[in-house]
Amino acid sequence: MTTGLDDRLVQAMVDVADGLELSTTLDRILSAAIELTGARYGALGVLGDTPPESGRALDQFRHQGMEPQVVADIGQLPRGRGVLGELISHPTPLRLPHLAAHPSATGFPPGHPPMDSFLGVPIRAGESVFGNLYLTDKPGGFDEEDERRVVALATAAGVAIRNSQLFEVAQVGGQWQAAAAEMANMALRDEDGGDVLAQLVRSAREVAHADIAMVISPHEGEVQVEVFDTSDPDLGLPDADVLCATTLGHLRAVDPTAVQRCLDGTGGASFRDIPLSVEPGTAQRLDCFPVRTDSGSIGTLVLMWTDPDTMVTDDRVAAVEGLAVQAAVSLTLDVARLAEQKLLVFRDRDRIARDLHDLVVQRMFAAGVSLQVLARRDDLPAEAHERIAQLITETDATIAQIRDTIFELREGFSGTWQLTEALQAESDRMTEALGFAPVLHVDGELTTVDADDIIPDAVAVVRESLSNIARHADASAAEVRVWFRDGLFGIEVSDDGAGPGDTERSSGLANMATRAESRGGASRLAPGASGGSVLEWSVPLHILPG
Repeated sequence: MTTGLDDRLVQAMVDVADGLELSTTLDRILSAAIELTGARYGALGVLGDTPPESGRALDQFRHQGMEPQVVADIGQLPRGRGVLGELISHPTPLRLPHLAAHPSATGFPPGHPPMDSFLGVPIRAGESVFGNLYLTDKPGGFDEEDERRVVALATAAGVAIRNSQLFEVAQVGGQWQAAAAEMANMALRDEDGGDVLAQLVRSAREVAHADIAMVISPHEGEVQVEVFDTSDPDLGLPDADVLCATTLGHLRAVDPTAVQRCLDGTGGASFRDIPLSVEPGTAQRLDCFPVRTDSGSIGTLVLMWTDPDTMVTDDRVAAVEGLAVQAAVSLTLDVARLAEQKLLVFRDRDRIARDLHDLVVQRMFAAGVSLQVLARRDDLPAEAHERIAQLITETDATIAQIRDTIFELREGFSGTWQLTEALQAESDRMTEALGFAPVLHVDGELTTVDADDIIPDAVAVVRESLSNIARHADASAAEVRVWFRDGLFGIEVSDDGAGPGDTERSSGLANMATRAESRGGASRLAPGASGGSVLEWSVPLHILPG
């Protein structure tokens, strides 16, 4: 009898080692343990790599022996409390004749089948505990031989799991390289930024083995789904909008701070057991990844796993984080390309406007003056005077039309150049009062804003800030930074002087604050990180139509 069981153990160990895909390996381990011991139920709990404050918990829970409807009635799968938690806290074999008699037993949830005898064995992969093997309800209970065989199986399982992990690392690395290269090539091929985001969600879902992937972003007080990809062919973008709204509503009730951090693009987050508005009704896990460029947040990549048997490994999550970074790099290239194209258009239109003014208008004006001089001669016939008068009228009308054309060429475009020129002129004007030339830095994305609207306030803020530095700061250097991101136009004026000092009496600061508040913005003077002072002034500003 023993020889037959040992032969089955050897065969089980061989079967477990046959294959490199991690999910398949875990299922083989569980099936072999149930077959070797005669247990009615079996489960394999995978420990999370990042322990919560109360200790490590089960991140994945695979099971065999229960009918699907029973599993659905139970609801949330165990996370490692009660007797299951004993093996997490003390990773040594645990054999119990009666599960309910153990001091840590907490009972079963409604709908859970009764279970009596219990055998638990830790599985080690390399030097760390990967998870635990749980077996229950063997008729007559588990004996020492059962424990010996399962421990031996767990040892072989650890080696097989480690091999699967190494294989997965290599596989994920290859997938990541291919996806990152494609996004980089899309940017170099001048493809649209929306196509890059579509490639991101498609690649991220495939790399992470997720079921749903989307990029979301806040827009006018609401959260919109920008791009969407799923393994379910029946799930479309309208469903994604509803799914996004209902899921965010649930997550905000659980952890509003983490949700806001995700939407702001300032950090990621991970959630477990989330109710969904689509089948199967629950996501075992949802992760958020920020997609940011230097100028601000583009959106948030959201991945959902609805299949409870899917393994979500740290290597795959890390790969998705890398893809989000690569997408941001590609989108930065796309923004730079669009800015360059706009720059060329602006320069060309500005050149045409200058040429029209300096060459055509001036010549037309000179011709008109000559005609007026000619009209004052008395020796011309009446018909000539009438014709000259007509030509003067037509010349004036032509000059007016050309000037209208010049205005149209510059309207909405040259304002961005005028903003830079106006601020540079203001900085130059203050050089003598300061005793040094302040440095001006202007964000390249200002080419997309309505600068004509902001020029008066921007010039006033820079003038007042530099004047305050000249009068009170005793500084040797100052910088003016002008930026535009996430719908906000901002000015930051810093110096290396004596610091803010007494700000209560400064009418200039009050004027700047009033200008900001009238536009729904804010103004603040504070000490600099390494000395001196920093004036921060920002207001909402709309983007020019593309």
